[in-house]
Amino acid sequence: MFRDVGKRLGVAFLVFVSGLIATSSPARDIPDRVVTLKVVSDEEFRIGHDARTVLPRIISRVSDRFGQKFGIRLEVSRYDSWRSDNTRRNLFELLDDLRRKTSKDGCDVVLGVSAQDLSEGQYAGMASYMTGYIVLREPPFQALRSDILEHELAHLFGAVDLHEPGSIMDMSRLGDKYNDFLVRIIRLNRGRGFDPYVFPLSESKRKRAIELYLERKHLWGDEPDVNIMLALLYLEEEQYAAVERECREILEIRPDMPEVHSLLGITFRRQGRIDEAVAEYNIALHYHPHNPETHYNLGIALMKKGFSEEAVSAYEKAIELLPGHARAYGNLAYVYLQNDQVREALAQCRRALDIYPDLPEVLATLGAVLIRRGQFDEAEAVSRRASSLSPKLAGPYTNLGSVLLHRGDADQAVEVYGTALRLDPGSSKAHYNLGRAYLHKERAEDAVREFSRALELDPEYHQAFANLAAAYLKLERFEEAVVAGRRAVKLEPAYLVGCLNLAWALTETGGLEEAESLCLRCLEMNPDSEAAHNLLGSILERQGRLDKALAAYAAALEIDADHVESLINLGNLYFKLRQYPESCRSYLAAVKLEPHHPQVHNNLAVIFFYREEYQKAWDYLIKAEELGLTVHADFKKNLQVKMKKQAR
Repeated sequence: MFRDVGKRLGVAFLVFVSGLIATSSPARDIPDRVVTLKVVSDEEFRIGHDARTVLPRIISRVSDRFGQKFGIRLEVSRYDSWRSDNTRRNLFELLDDLRRKTSKDGCDVVLGVSAQDLSEGQYAGMASYMTGYIVLREPPFQALRSDILEHELAHLFGAVDLHEPGSIMDMSRLGDKYNDFLVRIIRLNRGRGFDPYVFPLSESKRKRAIELYLERKHLWGDEPDVNIMLALLYLEEEQYAAVERECREILEIRPDMPEVHSLLGITFRRQGRIDEAVAEYNIALHYHPHNPETHYNLGIALMKKGFSEEAVSAYEKAIELLPGHARAYGNLAYVYLQNDQVREALAQCRRALDIYPDLPEVLATLGAVLIRRGQFDEAEAVSRRASSLSPKLAGPYTNLGSVLLHRGDADQAVEVYGTALRLDPGSSKAHYNLGRAYLHKERAEDAVREFSRALELDPEYHQAFANLAAAYLKLERFEEAVVAGRRAVKLEPAYLVGCLNLAWALTETGGLEEAESLCLRCLEMNPDSEAAHNLLGSILERQGRLDKALAAYAAALEIDADHVESLINLGNLYFKLRQYPESCRSYLAAVKLEPHHPQVHNNLAVIFFYREEYQKAWDYLIKAEELGLTVHADFKKNLQVKMKKQAR
């Protein structure tokens, strides 16, 4: 390898290096593509140079050459300074430092120049294909050369280092020629984007690029850059076996390439091979400890293993190394949300979106945060925006399903959750949410199926166990409800829903003392839980402690005067105590809120019968029948007799 302008690649975002020169014929059939530059020079370079005098000549020369051959011209938007870290050992680390300290400020490419004397200083240039950063180093006692910049610019447009004497990309000796392969690959990349959050090539161009790199590989072989570009493209195409094949070929001859280990880590992680992914990321960090993308990807893998604290540390390290890492802020938000730290999650979402407002994954997380805050309209708006930006992302559909469920549209929620599940069939959360929607639709068997599938995918999903218990309760499969409830409480003792459903199941199976204890624990966790007060009332009533039961129902209604279950239970207890006026008031309040409850209509019919208001009693009785209740035949017959007598 020609050490003056050697070649390496950067982890996760692909860094290319070297330098060379080009001679080519004009490309007059297409308008120029203007690439805007932000040019920064470090203190070592500025000691011996006036950057605004030296650099424009070099940039202009490269711009003329690229313009003639490819219709790509360079335009400097601004010059600035950069205080480089003198502890950095090589260009890998110097490029990391440049990215950490220098934002693009709306430009396509950042060009950093340095005269730092690196301890591992064999390379003269390095470029990051994915992020659009170039760093050049002026060696001691030599002038900065335009051919190095031209070589690095070619890397930004998909060129790779070759074993080809005389080529602009030859690894051993500088040349000035572009072969047919380089011309085609650079022209394919001519319109590439420089948004670091969007892959540079469209789907159709990615497929064409794969064809070109494969053609080169089959003809020449033994050019690791070709393998790495293929691995990167296959990764974007989700062809994971192909990614692994290309990476393995490189590692057989170059096991110390951190970017290859990082690509393998991403591939393994996406296939669910999390331990293998973590191992690859750690190897990558051994060789390249300052790479923010590797720390970020390690955070994702650790989160999938359930190591949320370690994941937070990895994301924070990524942000330390690259303060503008919007995705790391977004993933921090997701971790905080999973840990019920809603305020912190919201703050991290805001930081991510301040950096990059159109990150669909962060918008999806923000939608989930807003749902937890009860801001359903805002959640719907950001989730629809996320879906429009990334139609294949499941998260926004999950949020929209939750919004619809909150609004009482369970049918539409089932459809939207189904879409989320089709987009992410291996998602335990998608199965869980679909189960919730089925539970709202009183399709308890379907709910059991979805919760069970969620638990197959994630055996420690305590919310799924809690809701599985609720589904079993609906089906009156009380012993199974107890088992599911106990699993939920064991996994998360402070989960209110799990404790309540277990208490309910125990109430139905005769475990009243344990059920009461669980309700009291729930009220310690949340004194304002009307559901806990209501269930406690039901337990006390079954124990014959009727005065305390009345107090518990009343406490639930003080918290929420429209809590239908408490109104009905209070009405039932008053009815049992033959306190019919109080019972009637509770029932009437309940039926106003929930007009489709047949037993309440039936009980109101009985109360109005006792009050000798027979027509009202008849109306409520008929309504109970219409709602599916089989009314007492003798009572109905007796009511008819009373109505006839009253009519006379």
